Amino acid sequence: MCPEFYIDDLPFNTRRLVEECSSYIEETMGLEVTFLINCLLGLVVIVSEKHKDKIGSKKLSIFSSCLPDKFIGTRYKYSQIDTIEKKDYCHISASYFISKLRNGISHQNIDGNKNVVNGNWESVTIKDFYFEDDEQHGIRKGDKNFQITIDIDQLKKLAIEISKLVPEKTRSN
Repeated sequence: MCPEFYIDDLPFNTRRLVEECSSYIEETMGLEVTFLINCLLGLVVIVSEKHKDKIGSKKLSIFSSCLPDKFIGTRYKYSQIDTIEKKDYCHISASYFISKLRNGISHQNIDGNKNVVNGNWESVTIKDFYFEDDEQHGIRKGDKNFQITIDIDQLKKLAIEISKLVPEKTRSN
């Protein structure tokens, strides 16, 4: 990856890493979840900060195959927190969802959920909170506005799908 192509190459290269290395990292080191969270962080930051135009008006339903059947969140900024079900994903902005993931991972609002039988990671819970008061909307700093529990296979698929929002550039190096 050349420095001048970083913004365009990172999503494609991260997708390759997730697809080709995730299982190997788990088998040899047991660090698949750490690897996936780090990959997902890089993807959500670069997509939300540098490729917002690629997301455009896409809806959350583009990720339905790699998300749980429901999660807790707001449907849009300042709305009441609610359970959002898969049938509602077509009404939620993909960009808004990615920004909530980005905030939760960046601010380390992540809980690991272990399998009680074998002690392995089963899923992760990612949360986001309001960072300031907004009296007009009845919001207090620290109020939760997003929480999703996603299993490890879904986490891997989500990283791959987010990376696909940025089309691969064709160029010769």
